[in-house]
Amino acid sequence: MTTEAFVTMIWNQLKVENGIETPLSTKLSDYGYRRGWLSDQDVIAWEKNIQRRTIARIVHEILRIERGEKDEKNWQGAKYLKDLYDCHTCVNHVAQVYVKGIMESLDGGEIFGMRETISCKEGEEIVLRMFSKQNRIPKAGTDQSKGAVKLSFEEAVKHLSEENNTCVIDVRTREEYEENHLQDAKWIPMADIVKAPYCINEENGTILYFYCQKGYQSEIAAKCVAEAGYEHVYYFGMK
Repeated sequence: MTTEAFVTMIWNQLKVENGIETPLSTKLSDYGYRRGWLSDQDVIAWEKNIQRRTIARIVHEILRIERGEKDEKNWQGAKYLKDLYDCHTCVNHVAQVYVKGIMESLDGGEIFGMRETISCKEGEEIVLRMFSKQNRIPKAGTDQSKGAVKLSFEEAVKHLSEENNTCVIDVRTREEYEENHLQDAKWIPMADIVKAPYCINEENGTILYFYCQKGYQSEIAAKCVAEAGYEHVYYFGMK
């Protein structure tokens, strides 16, 4: 896949999402260069096959500049990549897209493949994860799981009565949720959260409360979300 084809794929999605258009008579390569998410080397290699390290940089910069997506504070998960420091100017870009779950290692191993190229299908998967957090596979590192704090039901009720910017998530079955659930609670089953922690679709600053009947399922869900990078995560049981 060429640099032009990959960037065009991203830009087409941005136009759909935000209605962004390049100025008339302006090449996309020139526009991206002026915006700061393309380098002069990208413009020179516009019609050549794009390398994975270049993809990581472009994706990371577009997320920051065009979509305002903040960097992950914890990128310990990327330190397992044996070739992470093979390109010193790419370290942060690669680490961010890797822990965000936008780009995977090669064959699920410990090599990112800095200079490897990609197919059109792989490019489509990367762009999908850029714009849909539900499809990402985050790898922020296990130390974030310490952010999941257990509360008693009484403590949770007290917290919720005193705090703003909260989101309560019921991880039980649909039948249990429909029979009885806490006021304003969202229903997202535990299995969905484990599979894709970003399916909760909340900003990182939101205080998250997960609950189930006895606290076992909510603990699993909360720790998966905390490991994905969310910083204010609590869980409790209704009994």
